[in-house]
Amino acid sequence: MRGKISLSPNSPPVDADQIQVSAATEQWNEYTLDDGTRIRIKPVVTEVWRVVDAWDNEGNPLYVTKTAMVQVVNAPLDRKRQELQ
Repeated sequence: MRGKISLSPNSPPVDADQIQVSAATEQWNEYTLDDGTRIRIKPVVTEVWRVVDAWDNEGNPLYVTKTAMVQVVNAPLDRKRQELQ
């Protein structure tokens, strides 16, 4: 499907083709904070667009991705709000 996308917030839209993802591997990034809280974050690609007649500095086609961030917080009991325990 052909459409228009912006490469940055203030740039004019350019022609691009939406490309379907045929396979994906999405892994969690895990962070442990000093207070014992564990945060897990995973970026999930929701759309991929290939910009028409545009390439990066290495000659690869220029792609724009739309993503969503999934976040899971696991805090120690002493950090949670008391009425929820």
